[in-house]
This record gives sequence, structure tokens and C-alpha cells, in this order.
Amino acid sequence: MIKERNPIAVIAFSIISCGLYSIYWLFSTAGELNQKGHLSMSPVVFLLLSLIPFVGFYTLWQYAGAVQKLSGGKLSGPLVFVIWIVFFPAAVFMIQTALNDAAKAGA
Repeated sequence: MIKERNPIAVIAFSIISCGLYSIYWLFSTAGELNQKGHLSMSPVVFLLLSLIPFVGFYTLWQYAGAVQKLSGGKLSGPLVFVIWIVFFPAAVFMIQTALNDAAKAGA
């Protein structure tokens, strides 16, 4: 089941906790995407791989593709990936909004 979260709160908690909440959020949302069948790896493997330099780009690419699948193509995976690298808070806002829409739709 996908949990609805306030995107602004996710960004604020990530800043306040110096990034620790963003790791928790990434783990939680990866689990939700895995549960829905959009992400092919477990959240533990995803989190561990995302912390490895250069390998992390691959895992983020997979995550962005899973968000694209979940949103039904409304949110572009490559765009999310690029925004994630350039300006993380904007990507979090976009991703969490898509997750919230899926939760409301009962996906």
C-alpha cells in the first residue's frame, strides 16, 4: 500500500535531519514501488546499491523508471532522474506527488 505524505514535509524533514529522513523516505518508497511490482529489487538492496558511487546512478535510474510506470507515463522517468541529480528537492516533490496520486487512485 502506498502511503500518502506531504511533499513539503518530506523536503523539510530531509533538510532538518541533514539528509537522514531522505534515506528513510527513499527506503520506504522503494518498498512501496517494489510491492506494486514496479521496482525489481528489494528496498534493502536498493538502498545499499544507491549508496555506492556510480552504481547509485543505476539504482536511481531504476527508481525513476518505476515512478514513471506507477504514474502511467504522466511523469517522465528520465526527467525525474535528471532533476534528481540537479535539484533533489524538486525531484522529491514530483515523486511524492505522483505517489500520492497513485495512493488516492488505489493503485
